[in-house]
Amino acid sequence: MRTAGWLVAAVAGVGALAACGRGPAAGPSWSERQATAEKRELWSMEAEGAKAAPVVVCTDIAMRLGFVKPVPSAGGAPCIRLNRPVERPGSYAFRCQLAGEEWAVVSTWTGDASRDLTVAMSVSSLDNPNVAYAQTRRYRRLGACPAGWSIGESRDRQGRSVSTLMDWPAAASAPP
Repeated sequence: MRTAGWLVAAVAGVGALAACGRGPAAGPSWSERQATAEKRELWSMEAEGAKAAPVVVCTDIAMRLGFVKPVPSAGGAPCIRLNRPVERPGSYAFRCQLAGEEWAVVSTWTGDASRDLTVAMSVSSLDNPNVAYAQTRRYRRLGACPAGWSIGESRDRQGRSVSTLMDWPAAASAPP
């Protein structure tokens, strides 16, 4: 039995190598395949009650997951989780430690995560009850990212470049 399984794997491997020798198959380019795999989408992000203007940002799946599951950091140091997140429909929460303090991170959301949702996030010190950060953001899918935009690239409503992920300081994800 083991020999038969090994033989089948060897034959499949030779078949795959033979297919490689046929030359490139017609189809989408590498960058087009990557964009499809990443499901690159353009989203509008607006902080409710903030003085900052709304921005549009080119996202991938991982970035959109971060809309509802924040990863707080400060000064380039991540808040290290102390427990497993508690996940329920429409909510995500965990405790973490940063700079010797313990924090509670809570995110709740309503709406359709595939096109329009509102997310309320809070990061609260468990060691100092007077220290907390909270923000509510509205995210709306606008369609595909414009040609030439990279993941994390963002613009204001007038089309001016705001930043790219490479420009963002590590602490920009969320305070504590």
